[in-house]
Formats: sequence, C-alpha cells, structure tokens
Amino acid sequence: MLLFTSLLVLVIMLLGCPICYAFGFGSLLYLIATGESLGSVAAVAFNSTNSYAYLAIPLFVLAGEFMTTSGIADRLVSFAAVLLRRFKGGIGAAVILASMMFGMLTGSNIATITAVAGIMYGTMKKMGWEPRYIACLLAIAGPLGYMIPPNTHAIMYAVISNCSVSDLFLCSVIPGIIWGVAMMLINRLIYKRYFHPENAEPEYREMALMEGKRIPGSHYLKDVGTSFYKAIPALVMPLIIFGGIYGGVFTATEAGAVSGLYAILVGVFLFRKMNRKNLWQSFNSVGVSMGVILFMTPMSMVFTRILLLEGAPQKIANFFMSLSDSRVVLLLLIDLVYIIAGFFLSPIIMIYVITPLLMPTATALGIDPIQMGCIMFVAIGVGNTTPPAAPNVYIAARLCKAEVARVLPPVFLYFFVTAIPMMLLVTFVPQLSLWLPSLFR
Repeated sequence: MLLFTSLLVLVIMLLGCPICYAFGFGSLLYLIATGESLGSVAAVAFNSTNSYAYLAIPLFVLAGEFMTTSGIADRLVSFAAVLLRRFKGGIGAAVILASMMFGMLTGSNIATITAVAGIMYGTMKKMGWEPRYIACLLAIAGPLGYMIPPNTHAIMYAVISNCSVSDLFLCSVIPGIIWGVAMMLINRLIYKRYFHPENAEPEYREMALMEGKRIPGSHYLKDVGTSFYKAIPALVMPLIIFGGIYGGVFTATEAGAVSGLYAILVGVFLFRKMNRKNLWQSFNSVGVSMGVILFMTPMSMVFTRILLLEGAPQKIANFFMSLSDSRVVLLLLIDLVYIIAGFFLSPIIMIYVITPLLMPTATALGIDPIQMGCIMFVAIGVGNTTPPAAPNVYIAARLCKAEVARVLPPVFLYFFVTAIPMMLLVTFVPQLSLWLPSLFR
C-alpha cells in the first residue's frame, strides 16, 4: 500500500497538482485504506510548525524585504561592484560577491536573486553584458544567499534533526565562501564570451571600456572608501545578528526580529526610503511566501510520518548497504539521490521527506547530522539551478528578459565545474562543515 501511495503522490505531482495537495490526498488515501486513525493527522500537522525556531523563517524573510525597500541592499551591492571593478570581469564577479553579502542579511535564495538583479541588471546590460549571462550569474549565485547565513533551510532542518540552528548556520559558511570564489574564477575565465563593450550605450561606453583596466590606486581606494562608508549601515547588520547569536545575547529567532527592526529604523530614519506603503507591501509579500511554506510543511510531515511508521528509512538503508561495502560508493549514492531529488523536488520536500529517508544510511556511514545538513544545502542549490525544476533559472531569466534555453549553457558549465565539485568536497571533507561550528561551540 505504501508503494502505491508513493506512486500516486508522484503521479498527482506530475499532473500539475500543487505538491501540498498531492501529499495531503496521498496521506489521506493511505490512512483510510489501512484503517489507521485520522486523529493523528491534526496533531502531526500542528506540531510540524509549532516550533519557536520555526518562527525565525518569516522574521528573516521579512527582514530581507525590509532591507531591499529601505535601500540597505542597494548600498551593499554598490560596494561589491566598486570593490571588484579593478579586476577583469569584475562587475560579473560583483554579482556573485553581492549575493554572498546579501546572504548575510537574509536567508532567502529568491530574495537574493531579486534584490541583486534589480540593482545590477540595468547597468550591466547597458555596459554590453549579454542578458542571458547576467541571468546565469544571478541563478548560480542565488544559493549563496543561504549558504552564507542566516539560512532559512537550516531552520527547517533543525526542527526535524534536533540540531542547533546556530551550528547549522555556521556549517555552510566555509563551503559557501569556497563555492563563491570558484564561481568568480570561472567568471574570470569565460566572461569575454558574454561581454561586448563595443555594444555599450553611449553614456556607459567609457565605463565598459574601463572594465578590468588598472585604475590609479588613489582613485580606486577613494571610491572603495566612499562606497564602504555608505554601506556601513548594511555591514553593521551581520555583526548585530551573529554577534548577538554567538555572544549569547539572543537566539536565532530573536535575531530575525532584531534584524527586521534594524532595517525599519535605518529605512525610515536614516535613508528615509520606507513609508507606510512600503511596509504594507513587504508584509503582504512575506505573507504570501509564508502561506505556501506553512501549507506545504504540515502536509509533507504527515506523509513523512507514514513513511517512518512503515519503516521506509530502515528499508532504504538496508538496500543501500546491500549494494556495496565501500563507504565511498555509498556516499556517492547519497549524493546522487540528493542531486536527482533536487532536479524535481522543492527544498521543503527535500528537507522534510528525503532527508529523514536517508538519515539512517548517513548515520550508518558515520556522517554527522550537521554535515548531512550541509550536503543537503548544497544539493538544494544544485537543484535550484538545474532543469527541469530550476526555479533560479526561470526567475533570473524573467528578470533579465532572457530566453531560458539561452541561459542554460553557461549554467551547465558552472554546474559541472563548481557545483558538483562542491558537493563532493562537503561529502568527503567533513571538516569543511564541522570545523567552524565546533570552534564556536
């Protein structure tokens, strides 16, 4: 019956039905067919979101909205662009660096793409950068928005794994930095294919022709200093968030509230860009986003409970162990399952359904739950940028007015050269994800 239910859920998804309805209908059908009590459904659904740590998700997402409307994000992205403009392909690398820096303010992948695109796309297009490559950079750098904490995926993973949210925030910092630097190096090697300064608009032609040229040190330092000064309110925010969390002043959930309040104060009183209309739009946007999450989470957890009651995780673990005695092969199989799942499934399903199924296998192989979380975060990033799901690519292509088919070739290059090696690194080098949490702990 469990196999039939799982196949039914998959078929319903493929038919285009919302995922939450697919899980809900499949779970209901299973419980009725097996004669199980329906009384537990409400309790499981309620308890799946009845968590103090879970409250941090809307708070950090709301803080990210406030930072975009308050002008904090603009100054942060401008600082990244000025800092890297001396280097060849610098403004392309600035998209990646800006995504990493914006990740220090909000744990949202989509918010990072939207914010950076709104600031960088117009300038880059007028300088002669191809829209499809701008979209590619935005898409592949999107995961850095949560690899550099705070990380909303880490909060959800903490709820089901009983791990520390602060440890999960830190576990992806070093992999996120390595991943970002690798992207910048690839951009440096290939950017000339997609950058045509001769096609720049007249008012941007001089800027385009100066791309990567040596600027006098005094002028460069002056510009960096000026942009840094303007970005101080944005750069102070991560210090407040992480200084408070790891200094024991407040929890990760309280940090989300503090960051949102800080963004409002800066936007209203310092930059004077926020008003009643902006505040309402931010609350409305976050309400819509959280509505999706808060509806999908209970339905997926009900289905996960059925899998656990049927012993599916142990059966999967036994199956994997029967395939090979080699730890390396089994670790590669776990990576493969995560990558394939990321191609088709949303992050919420990967966290609440796929991870509990793979956890017994990971435990048998000696993988720390914190490291398992980091592997999953990278896998989510891989899935977000590769078809058929690839939400990052579709969103970035729409923002940059580019055809998805033309965005994919450079995306695949970054996938094979940076994403897959990153997945292997966090799998086979545990200290990349475990050293920083253990240091702060």
